Amino acid sequence: MHSNQTLGTEITASLEAMHRKWKKANSNVDRDACLLGALWLCRLRPLPDWLHEALDDLLTARLPKALRRDRRRWVLVREGHEHGLTWDDAYAYASEQLAGSDAQGSPRTMKWSYQNIQRDMRRR
Repeated sequence: MHSNQTLGTEITASLEAMHRKWKKANSNVDRDACLLGALWLCRLRPLPDWLHEALDDLLTARLPKALRRDRRRWVLVREGHEHGLTWDDAYAYASEQLAGSDAQGSPRTMKWSYQNIQRDMRRR
């Protein structure tokens, strides 16, 4: 019988091996298989940063450009609000964070994008 600590160490080692395979994979099928395997290993613990970023990149790449832009804005508005900013300050925070990027816009634009994603989420 494995202790929780031993199991955690084994999962960590398996995730590190999966990460190496994912970085060296030559096909989307191999990369997706690594992501799926790692995702199953993480079902009882937080995702490692590399897996979160890989899944985010994979899923984001499949979205239309306008939706990717709105999604980036939504994430930063949520981040600001979850860290104690008022809604207006969260829109301003997102606007500042995205200045100079392809998702830049005014606080009013951030609000519009945030509300657009919220509406879409409620429809699902």
